[in-house]
Amino acid sequence: DEYEPRVSADGSTLFFVRGKAGENADLYVAVRNGAGWSEAQVIEGVNSNADDLGPEPSADGNTLYFYSNRDGGLGGCDLWVAHRSTRGWDAPTPLPAPVNSPYNDYGPALTPYGKTLYFSSNRPQPGDVKTPDPNAWPATLREDLFHRTYDLYAAAITDRGVGRAEPINSLNTPHNEGASAVSSFGDFLYFASDRPDGAGAFDLYRSRRLRGEYEAATNLGDAVNTRFNELDPAVSMGGFGLDFSSDRTVAGRSADAAREYNLYHTNSREVFAEAERINHPPIDWAGLWAAIGPNLLWALLALLLL
Repeated sequence: DEYEPRVSADGSTLFFVRGKAGENADLYVAVRNGAGWSEAQVIEGVNSNADDLGPEPSADGNTLYFYSNRDGGLGGCDLWVAHRSTRGWDAPTPLPAPVNSPYNDYGPALTPYGKTLYFSSNRPQPGDVKTPDPNAWPATLREDLFHRTYDLYAAAITDRGVGRAEPINSLNTPHNEGASAVSSFGDFLYFASDRPDGAGAFDLYRSRRLRGEYEAATNLGDAVNTRFNELDPAVSMGGFGLDFSSDRTVAGRSADAAREYNLYHTNSREVFAEAERINHPPIDWAGLWAAIGPNLLWALLALLLL
């Protein structure tokens, strides 16, 4: 399986995951050269003997966020960060408790200037009093003993670190939302969801962020989504390229063959124009004359004396 792709800001490096979750999945990197992509290599100094997933590089390439169920976190999968030095990648450290929780926290995504961190979590919401289901199968990221769904969260990043995570209530539903990504200019938030209005299983959606608000999420349509799972969106090429993963049937293979996740790419021809109408207030002629009238009369008098 190959999934969770992320292309660096300059388009020269591809980060992704190889292997199945639960079987020591690792982070890989490939570099674009004149012939295409180089042979993928594991990211030395970052991977562990646990699952390491969801790479998210900073714009300058010197910071790498990801999530892992390795020891040292708060429980389940937690968000981790590694910094690059002259020696390579330093040892990763977990993000603090206002972001991580004893539940599963996964899918980090940064805004272009690194001021906001998006991710998903199945932590309980205020007023959530669900009791454990003894028949639940706690073997995947999207199911736990409480059958809590995953929601989108956002946390501000300042010089003091990552702040408290808050749910994005306008985009969250009673279904699963996760695997988020931010467009190259920060104007769209992409994510995956299994809400019932899709083509089937998980589909890719996006919400336009305009004047500080999230517009209603829209499905990317049948040019991208299928009745299989489409996950892990990643935006590149200044917003005109979309990479993602899917377990759809591969052309040339039997429909009965075991499904696996592969990386896919598509391009967009969409251009969004935003023209904000400005309503000027009416001119207060009386107030304007009161402000400049006396001075204007003195100026005319001085002109006559000259």
